[in-house]
Amino acid sequence: MGSIAPTVWPYMQIINPSLTVAMFGLFRGASSLANVIASGIAGALANRFKDTKILIIVGKTLNIVAAVVYLFIELKESFATWLFLSYDIIIGFSGGFASTYRTYIAMESKEEERSKAFGMTMFASSIGFLLGPLIQLLFTLIKYPGVSLFLGFHLNLYTAPVYLAMITTGIGLALLIFLFNGKLRTKKPKPKSNENTTEKISVQYIGLNGYVTTRFGVDVAEDEPLNEVHNVKIDKLAVFVLLVVKVSFDVNMLAITSLMTPYAMTAFEWTSANSVTYMSALMLAIGCASMFFSVGYMFFKFGERIPERIALVIALAIFLMFFVVTYPWAFYKTTIPYQHVVGEQAYYSRVLFTSSLPNFRN
Repeated sequence: MGSIAPTVWPYMQIINPSLTVAMFGLFRGASSLANVIASGIAGALANRFKDTKILIIVGKTLNIVAAVVYLFIELKESFATWLFLSYDIIIGFSGGFASTYRTYIAMESKEEERSKAFGMTMFASSIGFLLGPLIQLLFTLIKYPGVSLFLGFHLNLYTAPVYLAMITTGIGLALLIFLFNGKLRTKKPKPKSNENTTEKISVQYIGLNGYVTTRFGVDVAEDEPLNEVHNVKIDKLAVFVLLVVKVSFDVNMLAITSLMTPYAMTAFEWTSANSVTYMSALMLAIGCASMFFSVGYMFFKFGERIPERIALVIALAIFLMFFVVTYPWAFYKTTIPYQHVVGEQAYYSRVLFTSSLPNFRN
């Protein structure tokens, strides 16, 4: 669904120009809330039934439902606001249910291979971030309203990525249904010798984010089955810290993704078509950066070379640096202009901008 992201706000401006940035932010917030609710439900169900397959399938199915809702926007423009909102909410629920794949990876991978395992999933996402925007750049050649299809639907730069997402998600669903197990299990430990009836094994502690830490030296009877995960212990302090970090990341990402496209269209006088092109190029750059780190974790042991704590601190520092650098400090000689009609005079000073307004002059 990554190729759809650059098209949402520009498409909203084409279908219903009266939709404001505040409403767009509200939609994104509703999506995040749905994600939180679905993640909690999915986590509880995965812990209860020790299975992630159905939950991930539900998430991917909701992806297709969201895509269908998105396509119906052009048929029911009078309901565009509610359809856009429904799309964002369904996408939020989809991501929440599908996020249980992280728990499955954590439980199925060995301690020493866990960074590599998550690097592989990041690698798959990176491929999507690379191919999605690249294909979207090709889709920009299909101008709006585009090629007529059936029942009033059209293929254009705003809807083509949705059809692509439906196809790829359908393939993923088939693979999940027929080839994926999804059971949360650990292997039964082998005895160290025939003389011992107990042995030292590792006990896994799962945080709410799905990541697993391991503590060694726990006595478990040789004949005690460990095929299913039982009596999971939670490090409450670690969970609290990770929740704070996760909230910090998500709040920053929500603010940036909600404001980035509308602000860029205003500041640089982009049309909706221009916005799709430039934002797709930006997503392509993000995919390249993601690919760098995924390859690093897969083949260059970033997980061993860079402690998780240091990695999180660096990431938060980058967020902080972004806000510090982009703040309109007084020593900046030029700033981004205030919103103005394309082709008319642009104002870079708030004083000059407000003095140019009719109500201000009167």
